[in-house]
Amino acid sequence: MSTNVNAAVLIAAMSITTILLRFLPFLVFKKETPPYISYLGKVLPPAIIGMLVIYCLKDVTPMVSPYGIPELIAAACVVILQVWKRNSLISILTGYDIDPNGVLSSGSGSFLSHGKRRGSVVVW
Repeated sequence: MSTNVNAAVLIAAMSITTILLRFLPFLVFKKETPPYISYLGKVLPPAIIGMLVIYCLKDVTPMVSPYGIPELIAAACVVILQVWKRNSLISILTGYDIDPNGVLSSGSGSFLSHGKRRGSVVVW
């Protein structure tokens, strides 16, 4: 098979799988959603967010300079923007822009900054 046919078959298989997984709960729970599934729907999203925050902050060393301050600033900005704007994309991109590599270095790997980086300082 040619490369285009392979790509088309892969895309079709992924699309069918995604559609089946999206509609499976509606097919399984035709009448009423069991209370246990409703409970999981309420509890899992905050638990997953908590796990992601812990994973993101696992390498922070508060006893060594910069003492976790860049990560704290980035996390605070993400929380403030999420509460204020209710837009996950803006919150996440801004948090990444503030602290892209675990060091407050806006400009390296940044989506929003356009300055030139010299050492740890962004020069405009």
